[in-house]
Amino acid sequence: MEKEFIPYQQALELKELGFNEKCAAHYLGEEDDDIEHKWEIYRNLSIDTNKCVQAPTYRQAFRFFREKYNLRYSIGNTNIAVCHIPINNYHTTQLLQDNVSYEDAELAVIKCFISNSKK
Repeated sequence: MEKEFIPYQQALELKELGFNEKCAAHYLGEEDDDIEHKWEIYRNLSIDTNKCVQAPTYRQAFRFFREKYNLRYSIGNTNIAVCHIPINNYHTTQLLQDNVSYEDAELAVIKCFISNSKK
């Protein structure tokens, strides 16, 4: 199930970009902790969400970028991802090659979107 959630670092950057949806899971601990596997499903509704980072699913993250930044992507059979980035009323594309798997391509797209959203 862990594969459904974007990694901690990208979740943190999404939070900085304004992502604030309810998520089924969250990351615990501080940035310096070994948080790679420190996520859990929300079990306690009284959890202090200011002390954790929400763990969005890839679907939530892609929807966030589509709705807020008009960013779109596609991934082909060979795991090559194409990011469609709007710049001055035109769309440019970025090819993200050398992805070992479809999941690697999805993460590459998330990183591309984060990078382009910070500009």
